[in-house]
Amino acid sequence: MSVEKLLAAISAEADIKEKTILDEARAKAESLREQSREKTTMLDLSIERKKREIASRAGSLAQARDRMGKRSEKLQSLNSAVEAVLAETKAMFIEFMDSPEYAGFLAAELEKIKEEAGAGIEIHADPKTASVLEKLGAGKVIADKTVEYGFTAISADGRVSFTCALNQRLEKLWRMAGSKFTPGIAEALEKNGN
Repeated sequence: MSVEKLLAAISAEADIKEKTILDEARAKAESLREQSREKTTMLDLSIERKKREIASRAGSLAQARDRMGKRSEKLQSLNSAVEAVLAETKAMFIEFMDSPEYAGFLAAELEKIKEEAGAGIEIHADPKTASVLEKLGAGKVIADKTVEYGFTAISADGRVSFTCALNQRLEKLWRMAGSKFTPGIAEALEKNGN
């Protein structure tokens, strides 16, 4: 075989290999492009799904924030009403403390306490109440500015104490009947986990 024929055969074989390599490269490139398109499509779908989830959560959060704002306004309104009632109650109790009926009230309370605790109780009372209790001959009475609107009695052995003060009485009454004055508050507190 002549050199020319050999060169022609090698050139033809190189052309075939070149075409095969180029065809394989084109096929590989097309396959990579298709995989890339599929991944891009999947990522786009995932991004859209995440955007919808975020929008849904944002909407839910906005609704929850609105509900919490309304609850807060209602609770502030109820709190203001309760504070007004407490202020009025304290004013009325102070008037009651200046009346002759207050001494009768304290005497009845002392009798109940003496029945349960016996003699020898020690009493800590606000200055006005201490004065009335001393006039009633209540025993050991200590004027104590930390006690507000009433008194605390402690048995002689120190095991039992009794409180007869405005705040404790109001708390007890509120536990017993407060929900009647503020319809729906008990349910609202239960829903909020309080």
